[in-house]
Amino acid sequence: MKKYDVDIICPCEYRDADVNEYGMCYCGLFVNEKIKNDASQLGPIPERRPQDVIDAAFTAAEKKPSVSEALHQQKQGKKDGAISVWRCTVCGYLCARETPPPLCPICKAKAERFEPFTIR
Repeated sequence: MKKYDVDIICPCEYRDADVNEYGMCYCGLFVNEKIKNDASQLGPIPERRPQDVIDAAFTAAEKKPSVSEALHQQKQGKKDGAISVWRCTVCGYLCARETPPPLCPICKAKAERFEPFTIR
């Protein structure tokens, strides 16, 4: 759910600290000149999110229906010819297809990280 992941929506709250300390951000989207010119300098980036925020996000994710449950629910209430829209809960990517993609083309999140998208 977006409210639990707002701190890691790119550019995340931890980007500047990661780039300053490790030469790149946790996701590897932002790098400094040193890393850009010599990728052999790359190393692991530790998780900076507080554990209580991570726990809250996982608890919220456990409460949402699985991809297969969401598909079943959509088929029950789906109008003829309607196409499902799926949203990646990691990066917000939207796609219109019967099932979510196996991997998000933007952030590489697995299908389980997609949720049915509806306009509220």
